Amino acid sequence: MLKKLALKLFYIVRRGSRILRSAKWHMLVAQCGKRFWVFGRIRMDMPEKIYIGDRVSLNDGVFLIGRDEIRLGHGVTLSPHVLVTSASMDVHQGLPPYPRATGPVVLEDGVWVGAGAIVLPGVTIGRNAVIAAGSVVNKDVPAGHLYGGVPAKMIKKIHDKDAA
Repeated sequence: MLKKLALKLFYIVRRGSRILRSAKWHMLVAQCGKRFWVFGRIRMDMPEKIYIGDRVSLNDGVFLIGRDEIRLGHGVTLSPHVLVTSASMDVHQGLPPYPRATGPVVLEDGVWVGAGAIVLPGVTIGRNAVIAAGSVVNKDVPAGHLYGGVPAKMIKKIHDKDAA
């Protein structure tokens, strides 16, 4: 009996903290849709340049660096410890100090990014695409494909009718 009561109390506290975290980020980002979930601690740099669609879930350890725009479409899921950055250093421009390279990042509707993946500046990930855990995405990903590796390469096409 006591164990059941403790479990119910734990559930209420956990759900309440999730709602408060989501509400905090909902107020700070440039735009946020309905049913935005935050599971655990996340970080956002310059949240005023981050746009979030409906039914988006961000898991523990997600870090969004919004020096340029970051757009998360409807139904996007970012697994634990995903880094999405719209800024980095441009090492192709000669010797240090390297200039900053920025570019908008777009994750279209239904994108799922696996744990520990990194999405670099200027990348667009197409609708219903999946990024494998631990991947580094430095180029655009077409809709309905599974990409993985360092750097990320196409593994297979996963959606036919929903990709376009």
